[in-house]
Amino acid sequence: MPESNDAEVFLESVDWRSLTRELSDCLVEEAFFMKDRAGRFVMQNRRACAYCNTADESETLGKTDADYWSEERAANYTEGDQMVMRSGGAIINQLAPAPEDAGSDNMIIYSKFPVKDLDGKVIGVAGIHRIFDQVKALNTPIGTLFKAVRRMQED
Repeated sequence: MPESNDAEVFLESVDWRSLTRELSDCLVEEAFFMKDRAGRFVMQNRRACAYCNTADESETLGKTDADYWSEERAANYTEGDQMVMRSGGAIINQLAPAPEDAGSDNMIIYSKFPVKDLDGKVIGVAGIHRIFDQVKALNTPIGTLFKAVRRMQED
């Protein structure tokens, strides 16, 4: 069994940027993104690019949610990003509306995490999200919650 010092040396030698890229591109159904403190995309996987209707990541770099989503949807995403960066804590498995157009009931499940520099200072936010499949979930606890939320929205 390696000593903890060996593990630390190993981890210090890892190319984290390359590993993050490779792991995020393995996510088939989940979109992965990373943003700087100003909310500009600095990294996205293929699925996230597809959600933004872009051919590849280079088209998204430096852009913000406002470049891709409605004003309300972009504001919701930005609010969550800012909350994570202010608190330094994560948001895990949250359900949120993600309407594609007026009357759309699309939902996503997302998690967001603070991105810290080597000194521990929060410098951005990273996250994953996936489309919430309502049909599969209707007979589960989350499906019951979804139906209740929809009823409240309709009232």
